[in-house]
Order: sequence, then structure tokens, then C-alpha cells
Amino acid sequence: MRSKTILAIILALLVLLLALIVGARVGLIQHETAMHTLATATAAAAPEAPSHRPVDEVDVTPPAPKNTTLPPTPEPTPEPTDPPVLAYEQPIIGQPENGRYGSLLLTADEIETIARLVRLEAEGEPFAGQVAVAEVVLNRVVSKIFPGNVYDVVYQETQFTPAANIPYTAATQTQYDAVQAALRGPNILPMDVCYFATSQNGRTDVWGWIGGHCFCY
Repeated sequence: MRSKTILAIILALLVLLLALIVGARVGLIQHETAMHTLATATAAAAPEAPSHRPVDEVDVTPPAPKNTTLPPTPEPTPEPTDPPVLAYEQPIIGQPENGRYGSLLLTADEIETIARLVRLEAEGEPFAGQVAVAEVVLNRVVSKIFPGNVYDVVYQETQFTPAANIPYTAATQTQYDAVQAALRGPNILPMDVCYFATSQNGRTDVWGWIGGHCFCY
């Protein structure tokens, strides 16, 4: 009877041990399964890592240049040059074979002064009348009874009234041409005609009229 009891206890212990072993094995399998499931889920959620191509497979060909047309290079702007000196801006010498003022050497300023006076005195007159006014000035310059230079002749007191406006006047090509014609000839007036006016005023030494001017000795 005693031996049966001991045997029953041993069997019970064996059954308990077997149950513990089986339970541990089942727990280990469940743990491994859970870990595998977790790893699978993590791998699925993670972004796909970029693939790396070997260096020798990388395309290193440079892109083809775009077909662009560059604008033409502008030509450099030439440096401005001084304008050519016009004839009336140069000193003028009357030619003896063509004009009677061969001994006169007029500067550009003197030519300018006469041309401006011609415009003030005779603008609107025929070209011959403008040449004649220039000749009156030149006749006075070479005369022994008037000052011997253009400036003093033009600005002589009580002679050419509009002379005060010369600094504010600009001559035109017509007046420059008139001065040239007076210097070069053929001349219109005799050399002793040194006066002109818009009326005769009772004078008897009249040479003649050109346009609206009466020219006198």
C-alpha cells in the first residue's frame, strides 16, 4: 500500500514536469513567432532603400548642350571726331585776282561778326543786298577814314545801330555765303561806297538801291 502511494506521487511529479516542459516549449515557439511577425511588419513599413549601381554602370555622359544662339556682338561705337571746319570758320584771305580785299586776313571771329551784322541789318533782303552790306563793312575796314579792323568798324558809335545785338544773334549759311561773296568777288559796290540806309534822307551822293537799302558814297 505504501509503495503504491509513492508510485502515484512519482507519476504525478513526472506528469507535472512534462507539463512544464511542454509549456516552456510552446511559449518559446510563440515568442519566436511574435518576433518574426514584428520584424516582417517593420520591414514592410520602412522605405525602400535606394539601390546603388556600381561605379562602372553609372552614366557619366554629359548632357547635350542646348541649341542656343548667342546675340551678335555689337560693334564698338566709334569715338566721336571733331566736325570738319567749314569754310567760314577758317581765316579767309581775299584773292587779288578774284577780289579786291587781297590784303585782308580775317579771323573766324571777324567773319562771324560781319555775318551776324549782315543778318541784323539785311535779313529778308535779296542776297545781293546782303552781300552789299558786307561790302560796306569791308570798304570801311580798308578805308583810311574809318578804323582799320572789323571790330572797331562794326561797333563804332552811331554807325551800325543793331550791332549791340550781335552777341545774341546767330548767322545762317546765307549770311556766311554773303561774306564769302563780298571777299571773293566779283563785287557789287565801288570801294568808296561806305554807307547805307533805308531812306535817302535828302542825300545826293547816292550810288543806288538794292532791295530796301539805299547805298551812298
